[in-house]
Amino acid sequence: MADDDEHADHDEQEVQDGVHDLAVDRRHLGSLRQGHEPNGDEHARGHEEHSQCACPERRLGTLVHRVSTGGQGVCSGGADRRSKSDAPNFSNWSTHMNSAWRFLIVLSFGLAFLAPREPASRTSVPPLTNALAVTSLGGGVFTIDGSNSAIEVGNIPDLRIDWDPATGTATLKGVARFKGKVPKQRKINPDSDPVCAKMHEGSDFRSEAVLVNKDGMLRNVFVWISKGLESTKFPVPDEAVTLDQKGCRFEPHVQGVMVKQKIFAVNSDATTHNLHAMGRLNENFNFTQSTKGAKKALTFERKETMVFVKCDIHPWMGAYFGVVTNPFHTTTGADGAFELKNLPPGTYTVSAWHEKYGIQKKEVTVGDGKTEEIEFSFKKRRRRKG
Repeated sequence: MADDDEHADHDEQEVQDGVHDLAVDRRHLGSLRQGHEPNGDEHARGHEEHSQCACPERRLGTLVHRVSTGGQGVCSGGADRRSKSDAPNFSNWSTHMNSAWRFLIVLSFGLAFLAPREPASRTSVPPLTNALAVTSLGGGVFTIDGSNSAIEVGNIPDLRIDWDPATGTATLKGVARFKGKVPKQRKINPDSDPVCAKMHEGSDFRSEAVLVNKDGMLRNVFVWISKGLESTKFPVPDEAVTLDQKGCRFEPHVQGVMVKQKIFAVNSDATTHNLHAMGRLNENFNFTQSTKGAKKALTFERKETMVFVKCDIHPWMGAYFGVVTNPFHTTTGADGAFELKNLPPGTYTVSAWHEKYGIQKKEVTVGDGKTEEIEFSFKKRRRRKG
């Protein structure tokens, strides 16, 4: 046991010697980097310390030195620095390793203790893996959503001003015009459903995608105030809007609705229909109405223009909702006209959307008690060659 302790003490002493050798080398190199040679005493002392063992492995510590030299301490001049009594005894190899492991464990705990630590009050937040999206605006709980987590920041006060109808004295009105040759609409074959086929027997049953009257006015253009009313809070209308399935079509084809305003889905046909919403921001519903007179209430919870609704049973059936945050929206009729009444005076961005020809925007300023007229012109898009 005494022999084991003697070997352990000897190993630790030689580790310290190896560290000392490295310090000598670094001091010597530091003098050279500063552009001068060490004086004679420093050079002699450094050379004496450095020449005690010329093995590169020796500077990394005695244990590595022993393994790399087969247990022999090969020093300068080929002489063994240690006496035979100091030579490693491989029968006690486990004792040497235990000493080394004890040294490394103590060193590890020391480094861990000295390592900088984060303040206890700091709260680490899991990283969000996807693009961040603000999911609550205009008051309430403000959250940031990722694909796997959400951070609740807190209750944000709603700073918007309540709408005062008495301030609504201005009017915007205009038309949506189609320019160019009017495309012929696709003919629909309803024979897959006997009820639909009977309804349209002998009629010219066609798509509603592009409807232009004889004066070139475009129907089914959704028009709304898209910018300029952000500081005003509007109440959700009490009256509901209706999406009817009538004559194996959706009626109306295009309409607007405010966020959280009630929508009634109604089936007026004696056949089964399906309503399948295809929005990007709102939760998509998908259900069937199999009996005539069926009725179901729906809402959209987020602003989105536009939300497409289709019937999976009758592929020609489709409708669009413009989901907005103010009541100033409308859809052009057969005459292509629109009117937005009771606006507060101000400067606005007016947007107009068509399912085939995209969206257009115009900025307009309207004064107190005044009426401004604007016009939107749509035309067929040219296909890119190649």
